[in-house]
Amino acid sequence: MNRTRTALTCTGLAVALALLPQSASAAGWSRTPDYQRWTALTALTRGQGIATDNTSFYYSGTYSLVRTTVSGDHQTSSNPFAIPAALSSQYGTDHIGDIDYADGRIIAPLEDGKNYQHPLLALYNTDLSYTGRYVQLPHELFPDG
Repeated sequence: MNRTRTALTCTGLAVALALLPQSASAAGWSRTPDYQRWTALTALTRGQGIATDNTSFYYSGTYSLVRTTVSGDHQTSSNPFAIPAALSSQYGTDHIGDIDYADGRIIAPLEDGKNYQHPLLALYNTDLSYTGRYVQLPHELFPDG
């Protein structure tokens, strides 16, 4: 019964996706003069997540936060070591995840390695400075991180 339900659900989803209007294909895209190729360093500093306040883009990297302009992607601020030392020493925090923006602040999930024993959300100002505020999420709600 479970296999049948799963198969029908997958089939239904595939049909629904096939009926959705087609979006612009990559063949119709062209590079702008401002096109930038990402390097390994760019991936480290911007590869975890992105958020916007419609004025700036905010990127998260493994250890860092970067702010750029929305037009032209010019870097306006960076915090290469954005994980607060106190959280790193207290919880073993060693990784910034996919960030979000809300109410004038950047919300950054902070992770503590492969075991995910201490999931945190830290609050940053838009100048990428740490506000000193964080919450520890209930581990039982996020046993796998």
